[in-house]
Amino acid sequence: MTSLLDIVDQSETVEIKGHTLRVFPITAEGVGLLLLQFDSVRSMFGGTAITIKPEDLMLQAPDAVAGICALATTDRTEFAKKSAWLEHIEKANTRAAALPVSDQLKILTRCMRITFAEGTGPFVEMVKEFTAALSTTSEQGPPNGALGTTSQGQFNAALQTGIHPETPGTTPPDSSKGTLN
Repeated sequence: MTSLLDIVDQSETVEIKGHTLRVFPITAEGVGLLLLQFDSVRSMFGGTAITIKPEDLMLQAPDAVAGICALATTDRTEFAKKSAWLEHIEKANTRAAALPVSDQLKILTRCMRITFAEGTGPFVEMVKEFTAALSTTSEQGPPNGALGTTSQGQFNAALQTGIHPETPGTTPPDSSKGTLN
């Protein structure tokens, strides 16, 4: 039987300024970070239909492009501590912000291809199935309201990830800065 330890790295490479970069898929932890940091990313996940393409990110979430590039080019498995990972992403964000848009688009395209290998449509369907399964397991709903839909029945990714900036002991980042600190 296969275990998670047997799964091979799912990264791809991209050539940027004569250097080969590894691009990694965005994980749930990475999505949570992006949702906390960037209002524009949160708004992309606010409706019932999610269509995420690299060009959509450029148009709808330009403040998040460098952050996504930084996240996608950082191997989470190389950092035992979350704080070291976040520090590295912040440094990479500064470099990613200075890249020409064509290089940023190369990174985003590879990232989207490996993050949503089956496309965003099947991803949204999986999230809906997961949410439905959770709502049928408890008549009171998910624990602590961690998962759910808005009153209009819209998918709300901030709730789906279980991130609650109002939770005591957590401070949401300042999304007006457009950085990942």
